[in-house]
Amino acid sequence: PASQQGVDDLGFLLALLEAIGQEVALDPERIYVLGISNGGFMAQTLACAAGEQIGAVASVVSTVPRSLATACAPSRPLSVLFMNGTADPLVPFEGGVVSSDVGGEILSSDAAAAHWVAHDRCGPATETRTFDEVDDGTAVKWTRYSECEGGSAVDYYVVEGGGHTWPGGGQYLPEALVGRASEELDGLEAAWDFLLAQRRCPPRG
Repeated sequence: PASQQGVDDLGFLLALLEAIGQEVALDPERIYVLGISNGGFMAQTLACAAGEQIGAVASVVSTVPRSLATACAPSRPLSVLFMNGTADPLVPFEGGVVSSDVGGEILSSDAAAAHWVAHDRCGPATETRTFDEVDDGTAVKWTRYSECEGGSAVDYYVVEGGGHTWPGGGQYLPEALVGRASEELDGLEAAWDFLLAQRRCPPRG
């Protein structure tokens, strides 16, 4: 991992964002971060370290590193989406140690979502829905928290029976290696629609 090699991924991404802003007109209220797997963990790192610069974050088949969670308290509310499979053989849904060369201990998927629900001072869930129309051995439960501070929101997709895969993205590797891919939902469309609906929240008083 970059941290063990002395590579500052966070600094690079923030410098990249600044460089892009010097070349094109960026809307500072609508800067979004989306990542899958290790990219999803990087998105959480950005959310925790630079949440003041971000409009919303979406993390797929990833949660929050335990070492990061204790110090993760951006000065603004931040809209966050998680989309995780309950049968992921690489990033355990129940938390614990990630099964890869990178390793590291992570929060459970439920705890990761609860972290942002608490940070955003959300009320009870406002919407729930289950997607189970395709005979593929999976079902997707969606929970939305929209009554949150500063107009923020948390969307949480639990892919029952889903593996380390992008919902709607196909079976890119054998099921024995990465688990089952769900076709119940177009995960990219769901994440993108969520991001586009968000804006950077005002700072807390």
